[in-house]
Amino acid sequence: MSEGDDLPVLFVGHAELPDGIRSAVEMIMGPQERLATVQLGPAADPAEISRTIEQTLDVMGVDPAAGALILADLPGGSPSNAAAAVFLQRRQLRLVAGLSLPMALEVLADRYGRTAEELAEVAVAAGQMGTVDVSRNLAAAAGDS
Repeated sequence: MSEGDDLPVLFVGHAELPDGIRSAVEMIMGPQERLATVQLGPAADPAEISRTIEQTLDVMGVDPAAGALILADLPGGSPSNAAAAVFLQRRQLRLVAGLSLPMALEVLADRYGRTAEELAEVAVAAGQMGTVDVSRNLAAAAGDS
């Protein structure tokens, strides 16, 4: 890998969500290199979004051996489907849907020296662990039944 061995990560999603997640991540972690976003507007053409994803990955300098990780917001949504079309042409990529702030933070904190396949596993685990019913935990701690 190159660029300090940080695997490229791309957030794709509806409207301003990808940029919003990036903004929150950088507020917490500071500026992130090799992180990009692609937003899908209301009238966007999925084929055009696929081309934008490809161009963005090219600019990021994806290493064919290590790949890149794409985090999409909604499984089965247009941004995820556009990224899936790119994956079918570039099998070194990994695509995980269900983008959340906990997932993004964990992925970006743990991407040094990782392959896309390894980082996809980190993303899925972080997404599962990042969903918590806080009210139930607080009620249980308070002794509520």
